[in-house]
Amino acid sequence: SFRSLKRSLMHDLLTGKVVTHNNAPKYFTWDKSKQRYEHNAKTAVVKRIVRMFLDGNALYAIARTLNREKVPTVKTDTAWSGNAIRSILKNRAMLGEFLGAKNFFPPILEPETFDRVQALLAQNPSFNKGKPGTLANVFRGIAYCTCGRRMCVLSQTKDPHTKKPHDDPFRYRYLRCNSQGTGK
Repeated sequence: SFRSLKRSLMHDLLTGKVVTHNNAPKYFTWDKSKQRYEHNAKTAVVKRIVRMFLDGNALYAIARTLNREKVPTVKTDTAWSGNAIRSILKNRAMLGEFLGAKNFFPPILEPETFDRVQALLAQNPSFNKGKPGTLANVFRGIAYCTCGRRMCVLSQTKDPHTKKPHDDPFRYRYLRCNSQGTGK
């Protein structure tokens, strides 16, 4: 059954066994002959993103640069976004971890570098998610635009007419196509 298969997979992961998994980041490739993950060409893009971020580039500036240079994204054929850059930078897979299993992937970064990246991300208030009072996006993975892209939930914190903050920052929430955020 599905549950026993899931239990078996989790047991394998927690005991340190490296197994192929459909949610592995696309900057790793499963080598069937060696029965392990290895870096692929997309790993170089991830390393470049880390270098650009540590050099002081903003998340959206990195995304604009990659889009301007027509660098393919690591996940799909969509455009780069600040959120995609942030997701890559926050992913512990760069340390070789996956679903609680250490040494699952070959590491991309040293722990000190990863910690430095996390400290810089924590200083970025617009991306500091999980703050008290933040609302979850209940439409994630459910709402899609007619163009096929995901819809994201945005909040309007200021009244567009008076330019004053709303009493309730979550009063005006709306859905917007992800492609609009990437300039399309």
